[in-house]
Amino acid sequence: MNRGHRPDETPAFPNRAATYGAYFDAVTDFLAWRDFRRLREAVGVRRQLPPERLNFAEIRVYLEKHGAFYHPARIETIAADYRESFVLNVAVSPAGDAAIQREFSLLEELNRFLPDGYLPRVYSLGEGGGPGLRRRQLFLGEWFEDFSEFHLTRHPADGALGILVWDARNGVFFLSEAQTRQLYRQVALILTAYFDLSTTRQIFPWHHAAGDFVVQCQNDRLAVRLITARQYSPIVSAPQAAAESLAETLFFFLANLSIQTRLDRLEGVGNLVWSDDVAVGETLNGVLMGLKSKHPALPTRFIDYLRSFAPEEIGDFFQAVLKTVDPRVPEFSLISEHLKDHSHLMFHEVQKRFSNTAGTI
Repeated sequence: MNRGHRPDETPAFPNRAATYGAYFDAVTDFLAWRDFRRLREAVGVRRQLPPERLNFAEIRVYLEKHGAFYHPARIETIAADYRESFVLNVAVSPAGDAAIQREFSLLEELNRFLPDGYLPRVYSLGEGGGPGLRRRQLFLGEWFEDFSEFHLTRHPADGALGILVWDARNGVFFLSEAQTRQLYRQVALILTAYFDLSTTRQIFPWHHAAGDFVVQCQNDRLAVRLITARQYSPIVSAPQAAAESLAETLFFFLANLSIQTRLDRLEGVGNLVWSDDVAVGETLNGVLMGLKSKHPALPTRFIDYLRSFAPEEIGDFFQAVLKTVDPRVPEFSLISEHLKDHSHLMFHEVQKRFSNTAGTI
């Protein structure tokens, strides 16, 4: 197994919880369990082959990044006639320890909810350890090949905010305006696709600053994936909302999503920043596309409902959404600063979408 560069006594993590050597020992312990059974089974699923028939010429391990919950490694299996990559999430922080089993089960559940969806498949959950690191929880999942992290960044020429894609293979680049529109639209579509109308469960929280979404660019066409799901909880407590309650819940879902998708950290690690106005209309478009996939009449009915609100009522609704945000979090002041203009933009975007069919959700 090729583990690449390994400075055994160099601290791997900001809190000095482990060295790089201890990290790779834990990864090796997890992968080598029962003659690489976990990895054989994962490759078997991908290649549609019996695990016992699989032999690897080489297994490569790369520590990809440091995160608040996990420190993911990319696992590359190489054989004579194929190459497969996986992600191995390693919990080395208290937050990761507390979340990893729940997240593994949640990803399994959401992949049953939307089998051909946008989340990674997961294969196995277990432990790994070594002499320099106590036994830790790890899970093996799908690696989104050729997908890259992205963040709001200032253009060197004029200082304007744009979305910079961290493409490790082809180099970093800014998305065009058309690509930026696609990205915000697809983010909203993905989160709406996982919104459960009967239970009002949604994937939340999620953060652009954490790199939760990744993008693949092929010419002018984009593909977006969501790499994690930390929670999946109802927006309302009632298990089955009445018609008007569901419409209001969808409005809350849209309003909250439209706020969250405008938040990022500059270059992924800097100060909090607020994205350009283009995000608002494309978030609405993505939500409507997601609703249409659930029922063809839903977008029209939802727009009818939204168009019944006056501008000040839309503003009052967004203020109510703000009250659900913890005022102690750093995002609160940034949201508060921009919320009035944001709600006005949403009102005008709603009014652009004319409806010919009356009805209620």
